[in-house]
Amino acid sequence: LAQQEADRLRFRTSQLHRAARAAAECEDPMEAVTSLLDFALAGFADHVLLDLTPGGLTAGELTAGERLVRTAATP
Repeated sequence: LAQQEADRLRFRTSQLHRAARAAAECEDPMEAVTSLLDFALAGFADHVLLDLTPGGLTAGELTAGERLVRTAATP
């Protein structure tokens, strides 16, 4: 069990390092975010959906009826 946990930690560390390097090479911030999420969530999620509040509002500033806006999705 300890070996399995060590392997998992090594994989996660490697993925996060790769994610940071890939994101640093992106000129477009949205591309950097999706690239980072693709690497960081490998082995945990098949797809990533990124929803933001409209107009730069914080989640606490949303009023009833306002919806999040899907800004990115990865395959």
